[in-house]
Amino acid sequence: MRCEGLGVSFASGAQRTHALHELTFATHPGEFLSIVGPSGCGKTTLLRVLAGFIQPECGIVERPEGRRTILIRQEGSVFPWLNVLENATFGLEMMGVGRGERERRARPYLERFGLAGREKDYPAQLSVGMKQRVAVIQALLADPELLLMDEPLAGLDSQTRWAVHGELLELWEQQGHRTIVLVTHDVDEALLLSDRVLVLSRQPGRVVGEVEVSLPRPRGMSDLLTPETLALKRRILTHLGFAMKELALAFPSGA
Repeated sequence: MRCEGLGVSFASGAQRTHALHELTFATHPGEFLSIVGPSGCGKTTLLRVLAGFIQPECGIVERPEGRRTILIRQEGSVFPWLNVLENATFGLEMMGVGRGERERRARPYLERFGLAGREKDYPAQLSVGMKQRVAVIQALLADPELLLMDEPLAGLDSQTRWAVHGELLELWEQQGHRTIVLVTHDVDEALLLSDRVLVLSRQPGRVVGEVEVSLPRPRGMSDLLTPETLALKRRILTHLGFAMKELALAFPSGA
């Protein structure tokens, strides 16, 4: 996928709010790309443009023909009238997969993401984090070529979140490295998961930095403390506009 010169604005009373301006980047086949930036810089708007839900006012978006794209929204993507198993297999049902086969494919995912035994529960009976895990499973089972993720793990507690990271990466590798674009506020999350990190400016959003993450996989929390990872984190924070004094306090060793 390639974007060039994207511009998006929204009417706000008598004025217009410019969300994206002259935004250009491209994804690489099979890469895990993260996008970070200040709150309100247009990250979610960008994902919705990539998914085809918003048409940019200017610029181009090139998508390979026939490529299945799924967006996991920050606010959740589960249906309140369906139970966990039905939600998880909804994409498969839309693809014409039979009920028995849908359930067979879903059960290992429910087990891996800590939802075994909750198959008959409805979203109202689940925590926010559980609902987000169901949305992730639903997307993975549908096997899209391009998966867009808008902070889908933000509702999880820290321990569960890192565990889900591990499961997500393992499945990503097992399923042939589909292209994933993740929006996150968490620089550590971006470094743990990504091949590359794009940094957006304050609104209107545009790309102000790009950091290649060439750390070996698999990665764990301990890898976030290595000099190599701290150096990458410093670069990202610099692109985000942190003052050099703040960086010196955060990284006293000069990493």
